[in-house]
Amino acid sequence: MRKLIMILAALSTLAAAKPNKSVRVVTLDKKRTIKLLGPVDAGIVDQANKLMALIDESNKPVYLFINSPGGSVAAGEVFISAMEIAKKRGVTIHCVSSIYAASMAFNIMVHCNKRYALKSTMLLYHPVRAELSGTFTAMQLDLLVQDFHKTDIGFQERLHKSSGMPLELVRETYYSEKWWKASELVKFTREDWFVIVDDIHGVDGVFHYHPGSGDQYLSPFEGGPANGRDIVPAEAD
Repeated sequence: MRKLIMILAALSTLAAAKPNKSVRVVTLDKKRTIKLLGPVDAGIVDQANKLMALIDESNKPVYLFINSPGGSVAAGEVFISAMEIAKKRGVTIHCVSSIYAASMAFNIMVHCNKRYALKSTMLLYHPVRAELSGTFTAMQLDLLVQDFHKTDIGFQERLHKSSGMPLELVRETYYSEKWWKASELVKFTREDWFVIVDDIHGVDGVFHYHPGSGDQYLSPFEGGPANGRDIVPAEAD
């Protein structure tokens, strides 16, 4: 009996020493990763051209590493157009965020094939805004309001169909401009529409600071190799 107890104790110790297989890791292919960091502005055209170059080179998956407060709708739509071309050519686009994807940056994530984030990643979508200068007629302003409304409704329906979130919830949180934690949002989406991960590999720094964007994430990510399986394995050369 004593021998049996000792054997069971030894097996228990070995089991406890095994790596934690529940750790979920997303690994980016550095050669096929595009970083969208900071505000979405005219500079994103360069990233759109990089995406086009990558899909001309190969139909292997492309990885978008996104940490952005959002920005220009027009600029973001340029990049989304490049994404749609990539998807039509059969290229899978994986989007990963570690800090936040807000406004236009979240809209970009909605257009990805697959999405990954840390539990604490913050997500936000909200109505279209515009800064106006100059003079306008009542008719011009009315047309602008109609265009805004059409854009708002279009995004809500796209998010509903893509994620499986109830349309009523999408509309409520859209107009209230709710900040979601990724771990909270996934409770209302289809399974695996947004995957929560514990670690991100294949990118130089997971946390970045963008002057003027309001975030305070100054520390580099120091998670090190995790003992888990890759959800998105890096592509071989």
